[in-house]
Amino acid sequence: MSGKFSLEIDPFALDEEWVEQPERYNELARRAALARKEHDEAKAQLELTSAELSDAIRSDPDSFGLVKVTEASISSKILQQQTYKDALDEVIEKRHDLEVLQGALTAMDHRKTALSKLVDLHLSSYYSKPSASSGSREKMEEVEKHDARQRTKRRRLKMEEGD
Repeated sequence: MSGKFSLEIDPFALDEEWVEQPERYNELARRAALARKEHDEAKAQLELTSAELSDAIRSDPDSFGLVKVTEASISSKILQQQTYKDALDEVIEKRHDLEVLQGALTAMDHRKTALSKLVDLHLSSYYSKPSASSGSREKMEEVEKHDARQRTKRRRLKMEEGD
């Protein structure tokens, strides 16, 4: 499988993330469909290779080192042939690619759920500024007024000293 995909979500650009989600999913779905097709083609090629080897072994068992021609001995010889091994390796590789892409599609489904949950958090003001209770708010206002008075006093003193 070539190409990477990102599952990252920017929680501060949820609108853009939602707009991109269907396109990302569609791209992965197309890649998965292509991988499924390639896997099916590789399986068909493996079956064809097996049939061709079976015919070749039956027509000239001596060249394959068979003394007794039985279904079991023919099947065994097919599995030992390099062309069969190569075709089997191709099926295994294509199956792996398909499973990776199917996993990516599942991850994109999880990304969609995560986006939904992040929108829910946003709508419930999860990302808003913290707010204080009314008692705490009054205390903060008193502290701010006190600080403002202290700054005013310091400025006056500096001005008087400067005179």
